[in-house]
Amino acid sequence: MAKFPAQKKSRLSLSTTAMGPKLFGFGVGLFVVTRIIKWLPLGILGSWINGLLWPVLVLSIIAGGGLMYMKSERS
Repeated sequence: MAKFPAQKKSRLSLSTTAMGPKLFGFGVGLFVVTRIIKWLPLGILGSWINGLLWPVLVLSIIAGGGLMYMKSERS
């Protein structure tokens, strides 16, 4: 029987990416969303939405950075 090499998954596949870069990217994406919300003329509603998004943004960036740091220390 002929053996075929296993197919390589694409390098940027979401399922093979570690959790640290995913969290960091999520935080950066939320930062962009907060800048868009601030730019829109939403008044008090925009400040409430940003007030809810900022803690999630900060925690995801800290957690993602921490996971990437821990992985670099193990390597």
